[in-house]
Amino acid sequence: MDTICALLELREWESEHFPLCSSIGQSVFAYIAKQHLSGNTPTVKQLIHDLEGYSRAGIRLQLKRLEAEGWIELTNGMSDARNRHVATTSKLDHLLHAYKSEVRKKLVETSK
Repeated sequence: MDTICALLELREWESEHFPLCSSIGQSVFAYIAKQHLSGNTPTVKQLIHDLEGYSRAGIRLQLKRLEAEGWIELTNGMSDARNRHVATTSKLDHLLHAYKSEVRKKLVETSK
């Protein structure tokens, strides 16, 4: 299978399974997923700072949607309740596991 075709199929899989398919939604989701997979629990402030080019209001709207749909939880910081942390839920953990499996499958197909 051609590598480009495999990437396009992965993109289709992402569109079918990932929440928030807008550009800002994808960026917020990818940031949270990457931080989670790296063992980090970012704050809302960090997320807004790191995602340059998007408005605070737009990012906060995406976070509210992710929280309402059960993908993340916004929790207060231990030392300072004003620091809201973005924690993933088991729903997001399962999705990332399924995505990892799909990526591996496509990599195997392209190596044949």
